[in-house]
Amino acid sequence: LNDVASSNEDVFLEVRIFPETDVSEALLEADKAGTSFPSFSDGVASLHTSSDNIEKIASLSFVEWVALRPTYSVLNDQGGLIIGANYTSFNYGLNGSGQTIAIADSGLDTGDIATILRDFWNRTTIANIDCTAYSESCTSPDDDLGHGTHVAGSAVGDGNLSFGQFRGTAFGANLFFQAIGDDAGTPTLYPPSDLHNLFAPAYGNGSRIHSNSWGGTCFGGSYNPDSVEVDDYAFNNTDFLILFAGGNEGGTSNTVVCPATAKNILSIAATEDNHPDQGAASDNINQVASFSSRGLTDDGRVKPDLAAPGTNVISTQSTIGGIDPCKTDFASNANYSYCDGTSMATPLAAGAAALVRQYYVENKSITPTSSLIKASLINGAQDVGYGIPSNQTGWGRINISNSVFPVSPRTILYQDNVSFSSTGNSTIFNYTVVNKTVELKATLVWTDYPSTASASVNLVNNLDLRVTSPNGTVFYGNDFTSPHNSTLDTLNNVEQVILPTPDNGTYLVNVTGQNIPNGPQTFSLVVSGGIDNAPQLSNILPLNDTFFTTPSASINYTIVDTTDATVTCSLTLDSGLNQTHASVPSGTIDSFNLTVSAEQHSFAVSCNDTSTTTTSETRIFTVDITDPLVSLATPLDNTFSNTTVQFNFTATDTNLANCTLYSNFPGTFMGNETVNTSSGVLTSFSNISLPDADYTWNVQCLDKAGRTAFNESNYTVKVDSNPPSLFISHPQNITYTDVSNLSFNFSAIDPHLSVRWFGVDAGTNITLSGNTTFASSGEGPHTIFLYANDTILQQNRTSVSFSLDSIVPIVYLESPVNGTNSTSTSVGFSYNVTDTFLANCSLYFDGSLDQTDHSISVNTSQSFSKTFTSSNNGDHLWAVRCIDNAGNSNTTSNYSISLSGCTVHR
Repeated sequence: LNDVASSNEDVFLEVRIFPETDVSEALLEADKAGTSFPSFSDGVASLHTSSDNIEKIASLSFVEWVALRPTYSVLNDQGGLIIGANYTSFNYGLNGSGQTIAIADSGLDTGDIATILRDFWNRTTIANIDCTAYSESCTSPDDDLGHGTHVAGSAVGDGNLSFGQFRGTAFGANLFFQAIGDDAGTPTLYPPSDLHNLFAPAYGNGSRIHSNSWGGTCFGGSYNPDSVEVDDYAFNNTDFLILFAGGNEGGTSNTVVCPATAKNILSIAATEDNHPDQGAASDNINQVASFSSRGLTDDGRVKPDLAAPGTNVISTQSTIGGIDPCKTDFASNANYSYCDGTSMATPLAAGAAALVRQYYVENKSITPTSSLIKASLINGAQDVGYGIPSNQTGWGRINISNSVFPVSPRTILYQDNVSFSSTGNSTIFNYTVVNKTVELKATLVWTDYPSTASASVNLVNNLDLRVTSPNGTVFYGNDFTSPHNSTLDTLNNVEQVILPTPDNGTYLVNVTGQNIPNGPQTFSLVVSGGIDNAPQLSNILPLNDTFFTTPSASINYTIVDTTDATVTCSLTLDSGLNQTHASVPSGTIDSFNLTVSAEQHSFAVSCNDTSTTTTSETRIFTVDITDPLVSLATPLDNTFSNTTVQFNFTATDTNLANCTLYSNFPGTFMGNETVNTSSGVLTSFSNISLPDADYTWNVQCLDKAGRTAFNESNYTVKVDSNPPSLFISHPQNITYTDVSNLSFNFSAIDPHLSVRWFGVDAGTNITLSGNTTFASSGEGPHTIFLYANDTILQQNRTSVSFSLDSIVPIVYLESPVNGTNSTSTSVGFSYNVTDTFLANCSLYFDGSLDQTDHSISVNTSQSFSKTFTSSNNGDHLWAVRCIDNAGNSNTTSNYSISLSGCTVHR
């Protein structure tokens, strides 16, 4: 990187940030520094920039490291025969059926499943990976290069176009093909910058084997950021086996390319195929290909892991692409071509992995971890002359039949997905050698926690393998130098002990968690040799943590033994021997019948033949004969609540599972909400908002034995969220003249009405039982108040203002005085009135209403004006009548007036 920094050229960089970094703050810091990142994916960003920016980027506070992003490029009739695929297919029916292999490569033939080569028909899915982040065009998944088509044929091609001659290792498997090539058909490939995004779609499509015949331009043997991503995905998806071509940089050591340096994968080397007619490159199947990259890795790990044929491999040829980088068409069938490389060895190995996986799924009825498949292939691999392990072929060349169907008297036993939670955990497995002429081989593999790219040693969780012989001699994993117990391996997550001439007797195979900083750590163990195939226990019932509701329990199991016709089986109950059944026929289902106390019990089943014993894991079951005890807490029975109700309860049971609120909230008494709880703990359901009504509720609790119980009776809660509704119908907001007794009429409505009372003005409140009357408290304005409470003390109040007026207006006539003679044509009739709530006054002339005045000032002289003509000459009477707001009225006596001389002038 230092050499590039001053070169003033465009570069692709890979930048990793510290795990605790706030990405938004990091992007802000980068912007301020004059650099920018497109985005981060799992703490890694890829960017295209000038080399002048390298030092600036490296100096940012959040950057852990900067590296040049590698440029990735592409790196069988005889191949399948050499690794044993033909043998296992013909003799045992293994062809990859039911398995899906994912392949990421340049493309697949035409890229259209309707027109691809018939060797891939009816079992292929194609996905195209976008490469615009690399500023390249990748619009089609077709194969203009021809590399991807050749690779796919070696893994899953069924040989349709060659009458089955040139078919892949797992010719019955499905194919999920991920096209990562460009439209120009160059050898450069463009996987996602974060390889998690390459593996996740394949996993989601059902693939559990992922084959990659490409590698990077990173330094040989280095553990780079892509190696980290590969290991991380494998660690978090332990049933997903990833394979990478080891590289074609051979001839010297430490040339394995990234990410084939990852710990949790199978890194594949190339040995020669068997095509002597094509020259020296394929005339010795036990010779490693000259181009095949050699190990070890920078930190001293064994890579490559395994070898498979990779020279002059015959496989499918793309119908639209050339055969570059392959050599020549296969002369007799243009649908196939020869090709060299670890690229060709890797799909053969991927097919082998699929066959091993099929074996475990179909023959052993398990879903194997990737570490078990890896351990099986490594355990069955054969030395082709370079030693085991070696930096050229790793743990040997793949031999499928030797990995799953060994030739008698060799047998294979395995342990899978055994878990250690922390440092210091240890377990011992017993294996009895009955034929010492057969090599004893123990292989331990674990999928390790991902390292950092900058670590000097990339192993994180360190397990150790030790094998103790019948005479007490101890052998360490990977210590292949006498005395074989002086050095424990602290580098590899594959350890092996090989004893060419073991002693007869029982060997103790010990696996220890020497250092597990990032647990839990699972592992797989495969042991092969002339060992007694111990009795196989299966279908043990009850399962762990089973519950019985009666004291009667049965322990059932199936026993199979390939050595003896019958075995002896014993039941250990609560750490003590309980029962023994002698002469149990192999292949039968047997039962131990028990009557036990109501509590938790542990048991294990052991079966032994004439030489070995198999003991099941210890399991727990519980006898529970008591129903849960449920006590409703709040709200108490027949109590009130406002709109929001919280239901609380306590349940008592040793094996309590959950509790459910039952109620008639929905209209029908039914379960509403279920919560987990602990025995004796006051527990609440979620707050519930309910309309006003009476509701019934109870709680049903379930224990782990399936027993259920309610509280002994239902409770009722009365939801009342509104205060009483009040209305005063009398008095109204008017003035009344009857001041002796006023009626007080009202309504107070509430389903839970409690107390009603009223008061007038600031007077004493009086409790009400119904409508009533009350005496006035004097002339003038008044206010009457009505109050009511319901049973949960929600109060409401209303009021009406009214007036009392029983006094009539007092009216005095002022002028003209009684008996006046007037000759004026206009006369003013004056009066004076006294009243507190006066409404109006009217002039009556000769007994008839003449005019009314509504704007009157009391206790002040008021006047009506009237005009007369000659027709009005004569004697007349006038009076004034006044009315107040209460309707009280008073009319004066009549005054007389005589009019004369009222002349109309013209």
